[in-house]
Amino acid sequence: MSMSLAGSALRNPSQWQQWDIYRGGHEIMADGSVVYQLVDSVKQEFLFGWAALTDAERDTLRWAVNQIGQAAGTLVTPDGSAYLVDRSPDQPEVQYVGIPTNGTTRWQVVLSLREA
Repeated sequence: MSMSLAGSALRNPSQWQQWDIYRGGHEIMADGSVVYQLVDSVKQEFLFGWAALTDAERDTLRWAVNQIGQAAGTLVTPDGSAYLVDRSPDQPEVQYVGIPTNGTTRWQVVLSLREA
């Protein structure tokens, strides 16, 4: 399978993580019990890492991330699952780290997304 974000085909990441997020709050009571107040159903969060993107692959990723800067967009993960996502508030910027290799530059990138 191939990954995509906001309609742009992306190279599959070198690694990725996905986990369940329970949005809401909790309170520890005097007796030690925990009371949860969940806002909605479980949502997914994602962390993608690319070790060596080409300039063109970096530019495509940058364009796709910019498309979800103001509104949610569709993410298709490498396993073919589709989600409506936006950028994670924990990652206000995306850093592109250039690695010189044999006269060209490859790019390391880490991207955090969350289900909208």
